[in-house]
Amino acid sequence: TIYFNYEDKKDIDQSEDMGHTLSGNLYITKGSKPILVSNFSEKMQEQYPETAETQRKHFDKTVNGYHDKNNDTGSYDYSGVYYEEGNFIESTVAGTNNLKDKVYYYTGAVENNWVSFAGFYWRIIRTNEDGSLRLLYGGLASDNGTGTNQYIGSRRPYNPNSKDPMYAGFKYGSTGTLSSNRTNETNSSILGPDEDTHDSESDVTLNGWYNKNIKASYGSYISKTAVYCNDRATSAYKTGSRMYYAAYDRLRTNERPSFKCGVKVSSSNTYDGLYDGTQSEADKFSGVNNSAKLENPIGLMTIDELVYAGGSTNDGVQQSPYAYFMGAWGSSWWTMSPGYLRNGNSLVVFYVYVDGNLNTAQTVTDSLVVRPVLSLKSCVSLSDATGKSDDPFLVLPISDECAQANN
Repeated sequence: TIYFNYEDKKDIDQSEDMGHTLSGNLYITKGSKPILVSNFSEKMQEQYPETAETQRKHFDKTVNGYHDKNNDTGSYDYSGVYYEEGNFIESTVAGTNNLKDKVYYYTGAVENNWVSFAGFYWRIIRTNEDGSLRLLYGGLASDNGTGTNQYIGSRRPYNPNSKDPMYAGFKYGSTGTLSSNRTNETNSSILGPDEDTHDSESDVTLNGWYNKNIKASYGSYISKTAVYCNDRATSAYKTGSRMYYAAYDRLRTNERPSFKCGVKVSSSNTYDGLYDGTQSEADKFSGVNNSAKLENPIGLMTIDELVYAGGSTNDGVQQSPYAYFMGAWGSSWWTMSPGYLRNGNSLVVFYVYVDGNLNTAQTVTDSLVVRPVLSLKSCVSLSDATGKSDDPFLVLPISDECAQANN
């Protein structure tokens, strides 16, 4: 039964509608079973069965649809879905019901990871450790994935000062030591004020954009337990001379990304412990972690995620067919991964250059565009689809139980 309710709006004269008729067509088509987000890895494996049970071993070159394996002269198709093994769960997500010991991610020139949600298009980055699904902003839904402005607002500095390591923080504390940097009382410039300021901040900061476009109508769909890593781990903390953060060591020196926050990687491309002995809770931002609490559960891609997605910090220029994250044509954009402190007076954060180059980092006071990252709750359902831009996965109406859950 379909009901059409004509609203009685006391303050609007609707007399011109009298005598008019309402007509239309009802179509019944073959249906399909919705996909629960916590089970989305099964869909990814179905899309790319030839790669889905594979761990990539080499990350020294970009994935442009093809990759030079072990520096051989022959190349082969490297796009698809791969997994990363290991238990990435720490206390920030304890108690959730869908903990995963494998993370599945899209890499290379994939075309079937589009999602339509909240009036926008998104690209699926990966499954998360808490069973949620990570999405990268891809423009207005009305553009059907073809818009060139796949970012929000105008250019924005990461933070207002580049001379102190504390400004490497997505949120930060005070100067002096790494532990004081990590107390996280102050939002970065790119995160912006927690409250809705109803001014220019609403379009260019992550919090402003979230408050304006997501919070009221769609905030119940977003995971609060998903972790956004602002990896400030370092082998030797310094304030007056050159200092490298963990992501730089992993990716520029040893060419091995990680979904763990603060992990060491050896020169033999294997994991070699953690910088601080344990993953730092203060670097693992989420909506429930009191050591790194986000008022709105929103973040940016990490440099590790971008390398998994097909980029490289040592061979960065993308060739056609481009890796899927290359949608923000003509604009460089921020990650949330600190790179290094240059000679004690210039703090840089990894970014994506207009040609997809991840080779360098950008001074935090420079202005780049912003591409938000959100994570759909594990209890949310998607329509079954091909995932292509003309047939994206659609986020289905949420149940009351799921709306009340953290994930």
